[in-house]
Parts: sequence; structure tokens; C-alpha cells
Amino acid sequence: MRDLPIATPGPTRTHRWGFLLAKILLSVTVILWFAADVDMQRMGQVLRRVSPGWLVLAFLLKAVSLWLHEARIWMALPVPRPRLGELVRMCLGIGLLNLVLPARGGDVAIIAGLNRRWQIPVGTATAVIGVTSFLEAAAFGLILLAVLGESSGLASPTAGASDLDQIFLMVALTAAIACAAIATIMVIGRVRAGRAAPAGLLGIAHRIAVDTAALLTDPRVLATNTIAAVVQVGFMVAAFAVGLPAAGLADAAPLAAAGQILALSSLASVILPPAWGVGPAAASKLVLGASGLGTEEALLYAAVYWIIAHLPFMLMGLPSLWSLRDRPSGPQ
Repeated sequence: MRDLPIATPGPTRTHRWGFLLAKILLSVTVILWFAADVDMQRMGQVLRRVSPGWLVLAFLLKAVSLWLHEARIWMALPVPRPRLGELVRMCLGIGLLNLVLPARGGDVAIIAGLNRRWQIPVGTATAVIGVTSFLEAAAFGLILLAVLGESSGLASPTAGASDLDQIFLMVALTAAIACAAIATIMVIGRVRAGRAAPAGLLGIAHRIAVDTAALLTDPRVLATNTIAAVVQVGFMVAAFAVGLPAAGLADAAPLAAAGQILALSSLASVILPPAWGVGPAAASKLVLGASGLGTEEALLYAAVYWIIAHLPFMLMGLPSLWSLRDRPSGPQ
């Protein structure tokens, strides 16, 4: 049975404008924080270090990670699945909203697209997106802990011991909360499995819980998606790590620095749209500054980070969105 869309009250206009104003003020504060320390003459010298070859390699790595992300959604869908190429194009096209909306708001549009284009129930689509995102976050957390643990033993670590301890604690706390939430949903799903779904919003919640439990207890889905998530995240972290030599920053430990900046930028994206670039800019200054690099180097890497995060997505997403016009779709 297809889930019906449920209208829910949104925030008032005053709240929306107040939230937007708070985000703008936060962004301006970060910009002023940078502007106070930037030496424009030295900035010109730093810009000449950019390496186009490394930048192209970063683009290719990021493009592979994007394709794998969308393919993992296809892998988690129940059979009969949509055509792989069609689904990847839809997710890349609609997923462009993630560049301008905070907290991965574009995923909501992808759920709506799965429901409208292939009649996949909203609850099932939400469970698929939720499980693939959870496995991606888990893979990123493990890789981040691994590279930070390795960097902590280096002679010139990216951050001090106290900074690493704080990052370890942040990752562990986030993982614990996520695991507790997923475990709760799984228990509810196992209890509700086989029972008739109620109507309306409770019916969608019922299907989310049941399908989430089914996905996470299916050995094939769990194994293939977890392996694909590790590979996908590996390509993503490698892309941003390559961004450091692309910016001419050979002195920084690339994997550790890129992992920390990615983690902090992800937290900032919960509030600030990624397209603004404010979160990565602040994260770059904090992380690279701790390794002894100046504000100019941090600003250059923030610009390179923004290009790697957005340009491959736009180059793949815009043609994908265009190709979806009036294209017939159906199961594979």
C-alpha cells in the first residue's frame, strides 16, 4: 500500500526569518574572523602554489564517491528495483539540493522522488536513505578514528593531544547516539513486523521502523552496503586529502587534516548550507592553524575544499537533472 503524504505545520515566517538572520550573522562573523588576519600580499604568493593536476585528481575521486553513494541507495532498495542508471541520475539531480539546504535537506526530496517516480512507499524510501546514511557515517567515523590514531603517533601531528582527545570523544559520542537511535528503531520494527500498519503518519513511521529492521538484519544488504560505504567514504576522504597538495600545502598530514576538516564541516552543515562555504572555512582555519599554517593557507584550502565539494556534484548533477525530463521509468 502506498503511503499518503501528510501535511505538517511548518515554522512561522518570524521563526524562518530569525533563523536565516542568525545564520547570516554567524557567516559574517566567520568572514570577519578571516579578514582580520589575511595578508593580501602573502595571499597572492599562496595562490601561486595551486596545482591543477592534483585538483583534477581530487575531482575524479570525488566523482567516484558520488556515484557510489547513489548506487548504494539502489543496492538497498527492495526488488524489483528501478534501473540503476535512472536512479543514479535522479539522485544526483535532485541531490543538488543538498548543496543549498542544511542538514542534507535534499534527501527529503530524493525520498519524494522515489515515491513519485517509482511508487516506492515513503516509509520504505526513508528507511533506505536512513540506513545508507547511517552506514556511511559509521564508515566515516571508523576511517576518521583510524587516521587520527595514526597521526597521533607522528612526530608532527596535525593537532595536539588534547585536540585529538576531544575529536575522539565527539566521534564516540555521536556514534553512541546514532547506534542507540538505530537500535531503538530496530526493536520497534521487530515488534511491529507482521502487524497491520495504521493509517496516516503512524503508518509511515510503522513502515520506516519495520523496513529499517529488515535492512539491518539482512546479511546480504548489510554486507554489500557496508563494504560499498567504506569504499565510498575512502574515495571521499582521499579527494579532500588530495586537496591539500592541490593547494600547495605539502607540510600538513593530508588524511588527518582532511578527516578533521570534513568532520567539523559536517557538523556545521547541520545549521549552515554547504554552498555558503562558511563551515569548511572555519574548520580549515582551526585545523590547519593548529598545525602551524597561516590564515592565508587555510583560506586557500577552504576555497579548494569548496570547489571539490561542489564542482563535481554540479557537473554530474545538472546533466542528470536535465536528462530526467519526460524520461520513462520503470523497474529493472
